[in-house]
Amino acid sequence: MDTSAANSVSNIFITQFTSSAVVVWIIQKLKGAKWFPFLKHGEASVSRVWSIGAAAITAIGINYTWNPQTRGLLIVIPTMWGLLLGIWHWLNQFVLQETVYQATVNKISVTTTPSKPAIPMAIDAAGAVVVPKAPAS
Repeated sequence: MDTSAANSVSNIFITQFTSSAVVVWIIQKLKGAKWFPFLKHGEASVSRVWSIGAAAITAIGINYTWNPQTRGLLIVIPTMWGLLLGIWHWLNQFVLQETVYQATVNKISVTTTPSKPAIPMAIDAAGAVVVPKAPAS
């Protein structure tokens, strides 16, 4: 059994996961930075655009690092397969970033009992969790 291929896949996933966590952390820090007016807490669509762009840059960087045959400054028109594969890697990176974000930053959970429904929570513009009052029974 060839363990080098399995180790390579494992290492690529660790690279993707770590990159995703770092991108989520950077975006969260930039949201709170007064010197960076382009990202603010509570602006989900703007944050998503930045995340999509960061996913593209990260996917290109990971591809550059893990595929030595593509190294260099050679710029070519990609084949249709190469373009689709690049979009697929970009989507993978974005989905992983979104998963890390939802699991670490936007981690709201509610325990319910069969007799009482869940009370939805939200995050205000400052990033604080808002817990509404329970309705009177």
